[in-house]
Amino acid sequence: MNRYLMCALLVIFAALSSRAADLPGSEFQKRRQQLMDVLPRGIVLLHARSDLFSQREMYLHSFQQDPNFYYFTGLENASAAILAIDGVTKQSWLFVPLRLSGPAGELSRPFVRIEGKPGSATSIEHIEPWDRFVPFISKRLSDPPNPILFIDDKGSWFFPELGESNPQDIVPVENPLLLWKHAVQTKWPDAEIQSASDAIHSLRFVKSAREADIMRQVGKISASATIAALQALKPGRSQRELEAEVVRECIKSGGEGPSFWPWIFSGPAAIPPLPEEGVADYHRLNRRMESGELAHLDLGCEFEHYGGDVGRTAPVSGRFNIAQREVWELLVRAYLAGIASIRNGATREDIINACLRQLKHDSSDVKSSLATKAVAELLGPQGPDKWLIHGAGLECCERPFISGTLRSGAVVVLEPSFEVDGQAFYLEDMILVTDEGHEVLTDAIPYSADEIERLLAAPAKH
Repeated sequence: MNRYLMCALLVIFAALSSRAADLPGSEFQKRRQQLMDVLPRGIVLLHARSDLFSQREMYLHSFQQDPNFYYFTGLENASAAILAIDGVTKQSWLFVPLRLSGPAGELSRPFVRIEGKPGSATSIEHIEPWDRFVPFISKRLSDPPNPILFIDDKGSWFFPELGESNPQDIVPVENPLLLWKHAVQTKWPDAEIQSASDAIHSLRFVKSAREADIMRQVGKISASATIAALQALKPGRSQRELEAEVVRECIKSGGEGPSFWPWIFSGPAAIPPLPEEGVADYHRLNRRMESGELAHLDLGCEFEHYGGDVGRTAPVSGRFNIAQREVWELLVRAYLAGIASIRNGATREDIINACLRQLKHDSSDVKSSLATKAVAELLGPQGPDKWLIHGAGLECCERPFISGTLRSGAVVVLEPSFEVDGQAFYLEDMILVTDEGHEVLTDAIPYSADEIERLLAAPAKH
């Protein structure tokens, strides 16, 4: 075998020496076959992370593979490879660079020698050097029935690379998905190009049994990090100190790090849109938390490429005041009613209506002005919009569950959030849909005001 091709194969299959989420090659092969069945008239082209070194490594906890490329290959460390999933021939092709450029070409890690037949761990039928990609696609486009080229052009829902950095008609510099699409369009201007994003995310929405086990571990680790943050909550401490506690616990409990940098805000900083604005601020709107404020905790940990997303509201002082307690308990009862409705076949409306029915049932007994206003907010015309439901998996915040029905194997996040009289209330868990109903993956975190206060008063475990 050509020594450059062998070098390329060693580079691209470096990821196979790692755990690769402990998933067998047959699972990735099955995913590719499912995508071929959904898109039988074309070739899906997925690009691995295009750069090994970038400024992103300065704020990510580790190298982050493109989630869709990883989903269909299991190659966690591969850089710049191109996967072609051919729905017409029912085969997959992996094109790899003969060498990486710059400092990456000098590395011995993460590039390690793989024993056995290259490709066997992921069951990819064909492995070719990079320079054969263009001739391959050109030939396939000339073969009847002239396949469609499918590209993922949407990517993440919650963390989109918006592509607004350049004037109109100039390709955005920060969006690799659109750059890849533009590159394919430029090379093959006569080809029919369509989006594969919806088909891919529909497959990712339902987890396999192996993925469900990984998500259980993600939930367990994320719950531990949430408890650690709650126990670190004290007046006078900064928001960033709690963020550090989350990162520490994610790693201590067996994760790779946070699935996103923790959102810890208190008092006025927790009122939308300030949490979002904090992401665009160098100091992340850091402030000392004060007694009497409510803290907003939104966080998650990553394990084997899968990310968590969980949240709670807690009193900085260690105790809710009477009005805060009443609003929190109203929210918790409505929230648990919504969780109880999660099952195979349930719709978004089923879940939100269950929450609102419980809230309406409890509304006649409210006593405080704060609770009265909270009920009016949640039962008002915009009330249903306060209950976000989205997926979780290879990304902590996958696409929102808006239409259709839940299916067994889906992992969803129920996430109510609202503000009343300058105080923010927030609650969030990860829920696996099962054949029997559902399983809360983060149920180790307390719900009731009494339970949260007892946790805040208990000595932290280090």
